[in-house]
Amino acid sequence: MRKAIPFIILGGAAIVLFFFSRANAAKNLKINFKKIKADFQKGSWLPVIFAQFDLINGTNTPLSLNSLVGDILVNDKVVATVSMLEKMTIAANSVSILNVKVEASATGAGQVLYSILTKKEKIDVDFRGTVNSSGVLIPVSQTISL
Repeated sequence: MRKAIPFIILGGAAIVLFFFSRANAAKNLKINFKKIKADFQKGSWLPVIFAQFDLINGTNTPLSLNSLVGDILVNDKVVATVSMLEKMTIAANSVSILNVKVEASATGAGQVLYSILTKKEKIDVDFRGTVNSSGVLIPVSQTISL
């Protein structure tokens, strides 16, 4: 039994090191909010709206993306919610494009559209949310101008 103790300690240390290195790699995931796009489908006069994100994994370890959730704000007013809860894998040293369907609120979108049309102001679209990558929560706050 005493001969097995060093192997048990070594095995435990290897497991801890594996999870520590994986969590450390997840912190290096870069998320870029690229654009908002509308997809007009046949038979519907309302478009389906998608938010596009670039997921950049600059590490030698494949990373898992567990979820991406947040809000879309137009000129600092919340107009939509983004939620992607399906797990996906981002290959090592690669860029993955993620298109997430946007669930817009009718009242928020209507108020913002009215404000933009009547005031002719510049449009800033913000994404504020979090990404869960390999159990590490990464806050994301990015703005694009239209």
